[in-house]
Amino acid sequence: MKKALLTILALSVLLCSLVACGTKSSEAPDSEEQISVDSIVELFEKDYNAQKYTAEQISNLIPNLEANGISLNGSITAVVHLTKKASEPGRSDWSWAYVYEFTEEADAIALENNRRAFVEATEENGTCIRCGCIVVFGSSPIIASIEQ
Repeated sequence: MKKALLTILALSVLLCSLVACGTKSSEAPDSEEQISVDSIVELFEKDYNAQKYTAEQISNLIPNLEANGISLNGSITAVVHLTKKASEPGRSDWSWAYVYEFTEEADAIALENNRRAFVEATEENGTCIRCGCIVVFGSSPIIASIEQ
C-alpha cells in the first residue's frame, strides 16, 4: 500500500512539474520580447534601405501632422523611412514603409487612422498597422508580417 501511494505521489509531482513547464511557454512574451522600432526595422533589413530621422527632422514633421488634423499630446520618439533597395518610385517593384513611435498611444491611434485612409486611397497594396505606440504604414508587403 505504501509503495502504491509513493508511486502515485511521485507521478503526481512529475505530472505537475511537466504541466508547470508547459504553461510558461504559452504565456505572453516578456516585455523584453515586445515589438520595438529596431525589431521592425530588422524585418526590412535585407531588402530595404533605412533612413532614421534625426530630432530636427522629426520636429519638421509636426506642422505636416497638424495640417492633417493630428494634434499631438506627447512627442514622436522615432521615425524610420524604409525604401526597397535597387528600386525607385514609379517602378512596378517600388515599395516603402514608415515607422513612427510615439510617447502617447492616443497619438499613435490618431496617426494610424489618418495614414490608413491615406495609403488605402493612394497605394494599390497600402496598409497600416499599429503596435501600441508604434505605427507602420506604406506599400511594403513586409508590413503584413508584423505581429500586432
